[in-house]
Amino acid sequence: MAALAELFLRSLLEKFPHPSSQKVMGDLPQDISERFTALPERAGADPEMFLVTPSRILSSLHPSWFEELVNGVPEGIRPAVQRSLDEYQQGQEETPLRAFLLGYLVNCWPEKNTPCLESVAQSEFSWLLECNSEEVESLVSLVAMCDLVEQVRQTIDKKSLQQLFACLSSVQQQYLRALLHMPLSGLKSKISLSDLVCLSQEEAKESLRARGYERLAFALCGESPTFIWYLLHKLERSQARLLEARLNETASEESLLPRARAQLTHAYQFLKRREST
Repeated sequence: MAALAELFLRSLLEKFPHPSSQKVMGDLPQDISERFTALPERAGADPEMFLVTPSRILSSLHPSWFEELVNGVPEGIRPAVQRSLDEYQQGQEETPLRAFLLGYLVNCWPEKNTPCLESVAQSEFSWLLECNSEEVESLVSLVAMCDLVEQVRQTIDKKSLQQLFACLSSVQQQYLRALLHMPLSGLKSKISLSDLVCLSQEEAKESLRARGYERLAFALCGESPTFIWYLLHKLERSQARLLEARLNETASEESLLPRARAQLTHAYQFLKRREST
């Protein structure tokens, strides 16, 4: 991960392409110049993107995390901080008092020093950090369908299939049907169809949801800690806990990672195509 100061300096010099800026670049020590050439693509962003402000930190969090932040400030000031946070969420015009209180709120948070998102190098799944919690949940619901493909292909019991499809949303049903027409191999299913149809619909849905998060966690093996931090904090807290648990449990099998990543990307592309129609 690049140093924040280097990212800020490069973006600043690129934003103001004056001859003096080029001279600064040319006068940099060789080791810094070499690091500049290896900076991530986001280095060309607006310099302001690298300034960590309270509003930027809050905008990177799902609202379900706000309670944790408020609980971190002294009890006597919590009501005033909570009012300021409510006004921020409602989009009310900022006031100096509110800016101060939100700054105080963020400053009390132990995780306030997390590097800014722009310091994270681009990766195969950078698009995940642009998804909201609902989109991640939809993605998880689709990758879980990979566990059902081979079993559905081999099942001739119509009653079992009807029970299974009753547990699935319409988009899950569409995606499962699409997968049935594709070669799909590489990751073994951990769900037994016969066991699944013996569960209540809610239990079956929860079992598939857990498996979807397991597949997501497996595909994300090797992503940087900062990438994972931002992804977890974009999610509703119960989602984040479930994904974090899977990330801590999942051991990567190098030979299977390409297939897992391809399945995650395919599910995302399916969702995007569906949204555009």
